[in-house]
Amino acid sequence: MSKTKFKSAVYYKCGSYKQFGKNYCSSHSIREELLNEIVLNSIRAQAHASLDNQDMSRLIDSLDVNIQNDNRKEMDTLKSKQESIARYKKKAYEDFVDEILRKEEYLCYKKEYEQEENRIKEQVGALKEKSFHLDEEIVKHNEYIRQFIQYFDVPELTREIMVELIEYIKIHDNKEIDIKFKFDSPFL
Repeated sequence: MSKTKFKSAVYYKCGSYKQFGKNYCSSHSIREELLNEIVLNSIRAQAHASLDNQDMSRLIDSLDVNIQNDNRKEMDTLKSKQESIARYKKKAYEDFVDEILRKEEYLCYKKEYEQEENRIKEQVGALKEKSFHLDEEIVKHNEYIRQFIQYFDVPELTREIMVELIEYIKIHDNKEIDIKFKFDSPFL
């Protein structure tokens, strides 16, 4: 976008149109005053949502504790299963050495136990990944709240606020505006 002054009002015109012409984009523009108002209202709305979401954060934190406890229990169960399989494998080997099991029987049992071990390893990996992603999402949600809550009643839009909060603003031909914030909550 480029700024131009026309009749004591500042407009932002499409930079793509200016640089590449009408084959690339249309010649659309928006008044700076209107753009600032829309952006400021959007920031305020995010701030109000983040304030409302403080209660949600408390709920998420307690949910996180419950999920972590459930994960810990499930990990303990899986660890117990792994230990049992190790005992069964050892016992099968001892039975083979003592000639209680034939070689084919031993190899069959060994294969089954190894397959079960692999399934458990996959479950442990999935559980760890699930826990990691939940932690990431909670951190992201809390950062979203921390960033926006300070702008609950911001009186005017400043460059510093825009740089801190906004990744980009896209203005369409029909004057529709998309604002991509740097912070968002995965729970909203």
